[in-house]
Amino acid sequence: MTDGTGSTNYTYYPATGLGANKLRTVEQRAATVRGFARDLLPALADGRIKPLIDRVYSLDELPAAKARMESNAHVGKIVVRMGK
Repeated sequence: MTDGTGSTNYTYYPATGLGANKLRTVEQRAATVRGFARDLLPALADGRIKPLIDRVYSLDELPAAKARMESNAHVGKIVVRMGK
């Protein structure tokens, strides 16, 4: 898998749904994570940044959530709630 630009400097990890740019060092990636935690997580926590949620499903509705995601009809995040 590539990053959409045709570059082969991108690794996709199917188990997590995440990718990694191989052009960045481990230290650079760690600095990015620290910056995200420092700059964006507080804004998420206090409501300055709000995720756009398309729909919330219960865990029992996981097949429907997956179908919604695969249909590309959603706008925003699809949330699967675990527990009650």
